[in-house]
Parts: sequence; C-alpha cells; structure tokens
Amino acid sequence: MHLVRHSLTILIGLFILTGCANLIGRSALHPPMLDFQLLPTAEYQRIGYQSATYCPDGQPCLAYSVAPAYDNQGREIWADAADSWAQQAPLETEAMEVRLRFWPYAEKTAADRSRRTAMRYEIELDTTRGSDQVELLLDGAVPKATRGTYILIHGFRTNKESLFFVAESMRFAGFDVVLVDLYGHGNSEGAFTFSGKPEAQAVNQLIEANNFTGPLHLAGMSMGGTAVSHLASLRDDIESLLLLAPMLEFVDSFVDAGRAYTRSAHLVPESSLKKGARYALNEAGTTQADTAAVQRVGELGIPTLIMGSVEDRITALGRLQELAASDQDITLHAVQPRTHHGMILWDTDDFGAWIRWMESNVIEG
Repeated sequence: MHLVRHSLTILIGLFILTGCANLIGRSALHPPMLDFQLLPTAEYQRIGYQSATYCPDGQPCLAYSVAPAYDNQGREIWADAADSWAQQAPLETEAMEVRLRFWPYAEKTAADRSRRTAMRYEIELDTTRGSDQVELLLDGAVPKATRGTYILIHGFRTNKESLFFVAESMRFAGFDVVLVDLYGHGNSEGAFTFSGKPEAQAVNQLIEANNFTGPLHLAGMSMGGTAVSHLASLRDDIESLLLLAPMLEFVDSFVDAGRAYTRSAHLVPESSLKKGARYALNEAGTTQADTAAVQRVGELGIPTLIMGSVEDRITALGRLQELAASDQDITLHAVQPRTHHGMILWDTDDFGAWIRWMESNVIEG
C-alpha cells in the first residue's frame, strides 16, 4: 500500500508538472471547504445568535448571523449554557485537515463584590502545519451602553462560524456583531471571486436595509480582510478596521498557501502555481488589483489594527510590518506565534491589545 501511494504521488506530480496551470486554477475554483460547526443551531440561538438571509438587488443571497452585546442577563444565560457544554467538553468540529476543540468555563470574579460573570475558553486548533493552543479569558464590567456594531467576514474556504471566538470577545466588550458568509461559502449562494468586492457591495446594501446600532466597525480574516477593505471604501461611517492576517494579494497568497498546506505543491514550479491562480481569477471575473484592497487601506483615513504572526506562512508578518510603517492610521499587533488558520483565534493578550487600541484610538468617552 505504501508503494501504491508513493507511485500515485509521483504520477500526480508528473501530471501537474506537464500540463497543469489550468488544472491548478480549476482546483482553486472548487476547493474543499472547512465548514466549522462549533455548536448545534439551538445552542447558538440560546446565547443570542440569530441566522438570516439577505438577497440584495441583482446579486446572490448572503447568509449572516446577528447577536447582541452581552449584558448582565446575557452573561448569565451564557454561563448556564457553558455549564451544560462543559459536561460534553471538549466540544469539537473537524473539516478536512483542520480540527478545532474547545473547553468553555463560566467563572465568578471573587474579588469583585458584584460577582460578575467571567467567560473563559481554552481552544486547540490542529492542522497539517501543527497545533495552536490559546486561552481566552474575558473579564470586566458590563459596558453602560452598546458601543456599536462589528461586521465580521471570514476567510477563504471557511465560514462565519470560524470567527465565533472573536465575535464572542466583541460581544463581551459591548458590541453587537454581524457575521457574514462569503459568496460560495457557508450558507451563502453564488460563487466566490477571490476579492470580496461583490460581498462588500452586498453587505453595503445589507447595512442600508437594517438598523444596526452605530457606530459601525469592520473585521475580516484573510480574504475577509480584503472584503471589509472594499466595504470600508464604499461608506463614510466606518469607525475602525480590524484585519486578522489579511490577504495582501491573491496570486502570491495562493502560492504561499499551497506550499504551506499541500506537500505536492512543492513539486510544482512557482510559475505554474501563479498561472493557475491567474486562471482562477480570470474564470471568476476578478482582477488581481481587486484582490489587493488591503494595501490601499491607508488611503481611507480609518483607524486600522492589523494582527499577524511570525509563524503565518500565507500572510507574512514582514509585509504587514511594512504596511503598518507606511501609514500612521495603521497599527500592527504581533500575536504569539500562530499558523494562518490559527489567526481565527484570540488569546487574552490579543483581546487586551484590541480593546486598548479601540479605547485609545476609536471609542470616545
């Protein structure tokens, strides 16, 4: 059996080497998806998440979820839910080469007379590139008023549930959240375009059709960072941008992703990988310039926080440092070493860096 696998690997490698930019491009157009389902639908609803669909004029329908900021009652509901989840912990989801497990804990802050509820998640993410482990401890007083709404968009091949822990942090800090599935991902219709530009236009209409609590803030991970960068350019009421390991441009990111997560990609010349990526862009009707919206965020004049990791082989920390150094509106936070997939996770230090940045640069009062 080992000999058969070895022979197949050689044959596949030769097939790719001899013909195959178009084949590579077609594989990019129809990739295996990493659909995270951390909780049953009823449990999401239990802690405040409601799913919906929006069909903008002339475009496919978008799937999204909304959830309010946690108030005292919401935290108590979460604590009751977490106590029941703990009996089954770890809770886990597995999709293709990725497995995510987490342990929820509800705690009372003993030193605080109000005995406020603290939320804690211990999370493990296993991929072909290794494991990421984080602990996220959320503690503090309930904000006196809702601080606005965060719209979050996930990355390539995943779905809105992948940003659950980031969204939970934001809800704890006093923000309503809206999580959107990219086209061709999760429960959204349509085909993805590698740029997030059509999604930006659709979400822009979604905002106009809803009375989301202002001010508005945007967050995107990887390709979702490109989408929210496009969205920010369409509106004049976006107060801040959070970019988690944002995709800087599709062709180079495609090469880096292939080399990072697919061993057979090392058999393929870089020129063939790039040709395949350009083929995919052409088939999707997307220009390479539209995939590079993150490089232009400095032109928007919006406070922007970028998070990256030295271990991320898809969004290089060095390139993010150059981007941050180019504009005073851009701040960079280097997380503890974490893979690209692991950038969907926050630990306590990341949450602290984000909320301190928000309070210093964005939130008034």
